[in-house]
Amino acid sequence: MKAIIFDMDGVLINTEPLHFKCWKVLMEEDGINLTYDIYKPCIGSTREYLIQLLEERFGKLKRDPDELLKKMQQKKKEIVERDGFPFLSGVKEAVSKLKEAGYLLAVASSSPTDVIEETLNVLDVRDCFQSITSGREVAEPKPAPDVFLRAMEKLGVSPQECLIIEDSTNGGKAAKAAGAKVMPAHLESYYKPVDLPSGKKMKKAKVHEAILNCDVWINVPILKNHGGANLTISMKNHMGIVWDRGFFHQNDLQQCIADICTLQKKAALNVVDAYRIMKTNGPRGRSASDVVLAKGLFISPDIVAVDTAAAKFFNQVREMPLDTVGHLAKGEALKVGTMNLDKLNVKRIKM
Repeated sequence: MKAIIFDMDGVLINTEPLHFKCWKVLMEEDGINLTYDIYKPCIGSTREYLIQLLEERFGKLKRDPDELLKKMQQKKKEIVERDGFPFLSGVKEAVSKLKEAGYLLAVASSSPTDVIEETLNVLDVRDCFQSITSGREVAEPKPAPDVFLRAMEKLGVSPQECLIIEDSTNGGKAAKAAGAKVMPAHLESYYKPVDLPSGKKMKKAKVHEAILNCDVWINVPILKNHGGANLTISMKNHMGIVWDRGFFHQNDLQQCIADICTLQKKAALNVVDAYRIMKTNGPRGRSASDVVLAKGLFISPDIVAVDTAAAKFFNQVREMPLDTVGHLAKGEALKVGTMNLDKLNVKRIKM
């Protein structure tokens, strides 16, 4: 695999709820009740496609498309200025690491080119991408494959050399039609039920098929403060492979984190990135002052041990007693791993 092509909305930024909110308000002003079920088929396609579907359902709209698109942008700007930019945690770090690993990176989005450029600059990742492709550049929008085929052409790669990361049904169809591998995570159908017989609170879960079907998987969390779990490390990172994350928060978060780590398909290795640590206001942070440069890295197949070591390291920048990170002891009690680092052959490397 040589290249990775990203959709933007819902993958690099969490804009889909924002877009729906904007369109719903605009339609209500014109006496139209835009429900999510009506809006959903348009996710991943262009705004023009949405207007086309709206007119097919409700008849000729009161305002012309150009005026609606202009009003939508104004409404979006108002909400962003009020509520903040819809960042997704970990995007900058992940994209930067893929770039450093030598992959060709591109964005292929239904959004206009200027919006893509602005977004990547706000995320501070524009330099990571060799090319960007807008749905406005091609004849047919997603679910047609045109935008992805154009992105591949710009990168000089074949579909067989690409992985496409998408979040919408239309985008997933477009990626498959383009002939590339696609990594979707947006639909419940991609999550398969597994039993957790050793779990205390969580006895079953739906886990993403990419984890269940792979030969080996490696867990690479970023060490940071978390408002609910107190720390996000390897064990907490397992929430990212589960469909119903709300269950964790409703049924003893610390215990459920330990429970999901009893999953039979365990990570072959846990690599904790503690180079930059978010010490406060995690998991998203509020300003640069939340982050400290610590230059640490922890690696182990024992998930409880590596998280214990990382938690102790975190205490060098901010006090965080281990007993407040309750899933560590709960994980040890479930025999997921050990908190006793003296039992292990620990190798320390200074560079």
